[in-house]
Amino acid sequence: MKHFALLLSLALLSPLTVSMAHADPGHHGHGMGKGHGHGEFRHILQQLDLSDDQKAQLKKARQDVGTQMKNLRSQMKDLRKQMFDAMKTNADDAKLTSYHNQIKEVHSKLADMRFQKMIAVRKILNDSQRAKYFELMSQRRGHHKGW
Repeated sequence: MKHFALLLSLALLSPLTVSMAHADPGHHGHGMGKGHGHGEFRHILQQLDLSDDQKAQLKKARQDVGTQMKNLRSQMKDLRKQMFDAMKTNADDAKLTSYHNQIKEVHSKLADMRFQKMIAVRKILNDSQRAKYFELMSQRRGHHKGW
């Protein structure tokens, strides 16, 4: 019975964990987060012939939300662990639902911040840079399709 409960909890958590990790920029290279994606983003920006002023503006935009996003990703990790630990026990449904709702809220905040960073980048680039940026991003997304 214990094995069944553990398998059931893992089965229920797996889609949530995978979808959350997939949406988190630090995990799969999406957005301007740290890790592999940050290097790709930097590589794309190098192809745009940015002025020094644009580079400074982009750096500031990244720094403005960087700490907040790092804190939210840490909060997400903690909530996932707490929910997983609660799944292994006899925690009631209300407690599990509470963890789930908190995870959804943090996920939504991260998505909003990624969108705001995208808007900031868009405002900094001129028309030709913007067109090239989105062309390169489309190519990149096609390369990562299925991840």
